[in-house]
Amino acid sequence: MKLLKKLTALLLICLMALSLTACHKKGEIAVTINDCEFTSAYYMCAFINAYLQGQQEVALNLSEEEAQQEIDYTKQKIDDKKFEEWVKDTAIDALKKNAYYKTLCQEKKIEMSDEYKTANDYYVSMYWTSYGYSELFAPNGVSLETFTQYMLDEYYAPVYFEYIYGEKGEKEIPAKDIEEKLYKDFIIADILEYNHSKDTGKDLKKTIKEFEAYAEDIKNGKKSFEEVYNKFNDIKETEKEDHEGHDHAEPKDALAQVIGAEGTGYEHDYFKDINKMANGEIKVITKKDDAGCLLVIKKDIKDDEYYLENMDMQIRHLLKDDEFNKKGDEESKKLTADINKYAVNQFKVKKIKEPKYAY
Repeated sequence: MKLLKKLTALLLICLMALSLTACHKKGEIAVTINDCEFTSAYYMCAFINAYLQGQQEVALNLSEEEAQQEIDYTKQKIDDKKFEEWVKDTAIDALKKNAYYKTLCQEKKIEMSDEYKTANDYYVSMYWTSYGYSELFAPNGVSLETFTQYMLDEYYAPVYFEYIYGEKGEKEIPAKDIEEKLYKDFIIADILEYNHSKDTGKDLKKTIKEFEAYAEDIKNGKKSFEEVYNKFNDIKETEKEDHEGHDHAEPKDALAQVIGAEGTGYEHDYFKDINKMANGEIKVITKKDDAGCLLVIKKDIKDDEYYLENMDMQIRHLLKDDEFNKKGDEESKKLTADINKYAVNQFKVKKIKEPKYAY
């Protein structure tokens, strides 16, 4: 009996020792895909992103009344999967995709340009500080360094896209196709817009007449669009943006807006109406349901090479994103993820420490 008690005590001591030494080390590898090793912190970054994505997916299927109530996401389902399972699968899929494109770039010796790195630094700073992501990621074991690396790795997809579909790429898109897409689905126009509501303190009918008077002044050369725009918006001379000294290209008309057809990312409620106008035409458009009015001067996008040069890659993506993403999804999902269950299983939706305010 005494021997049994001694053995039991010894076993308890061993278990306690194991529990004390079983903490997760810094730099612990949680997932390996191809030759890409992802640490526990990196996986947690993907896990939190998947969690946020899952919240959005759930919200899309909630009624207005349900959306006002506190939601227990662990009881929700997405695509017939339990929320927790969906989040884990989505996190692993994200790592597979990062590994897939990173490996392709390494194999083909494709270097990531400084332009992408600069963009990454900008967006990391914006999300981490301005959007308060530090308050969500840091308490859950994701450092700024890990978050930065995760964001940077996601640029391997557009880097590889440019290698395939860019100038001199393996599947280079003909210049005429890019021009055709730009001139078909995009227009530029000077637009003065008034959104009407009871809170504006303006009378809609009087504002429409004011816009019509502005239109006549512009047609007769009495005022420029810039003068009209600044007057209506009460913009003083000292408040105007100073573009002098900028080393990047600028459009000829700094006030011109780019608007596009549905699916372009530049959608505008009155794109079809403005598209029907002749280049140089000036028109006042009254919004539906007395929602306001627009003063529009349609410009010819072909007259400024700025748009063809600076929207080149955006147009390429519009033309080939579906094809590119389909192949990327199919091929990346074929990859095998070597998962360190001891490292990965520590991460649970319920364990995510959320900030007290909405991010």
